[in-house]
Amino acid sequence: MTVEFCNKFYLLKKVPIMEINKLSDIAAGVPVTPGLKIGLREVFRNGTMSFNVGVVPEAVPDHYHVISDEIYCIETGTGRMRLGGEYRDVGPGDIVTIPRGTAHGLVNTGGGDMIILIITSPPFDPEHDRFTV
Repeated sequence: MTVEFCNKFYLLKKVPIMEINKLSDIAAGVPVTPGLKIGLREVFRNGTMSFNVGVVPEAVPDHYHVISDEIYCIETGTGRMRLGGEYRDVGPGDIVTIPRGTAHGLVNTGGGDMIILIITSPPFDPEHDRFTV
């Protein structure tokens, strides 16, 4: 069901009402995009940000964004994160803030897929704002 604001009344139409989903259901069966080397499923997008669930089977190649800032929240798995000139081990519960213009990449060092939550502002646009290093 959706609602639209109009003259202080709610009409059934455009703005989605809250949804509740299980992260494991969202991540299940996400196909890996060959050029990105990560599986992405968009959960939410508006004019200022996007929220994606990412599945990392092996590695996300080093890249940067000119327009967008990102936040990675590591949900499952372990990895080695590049952030600028530094490399750090990351795992469940870690939050990585990535300012625009900062080279970053992620190597999965665990036995299974890594699941990461990715918040991007402005919204993620891999065709116009993702440059490999």
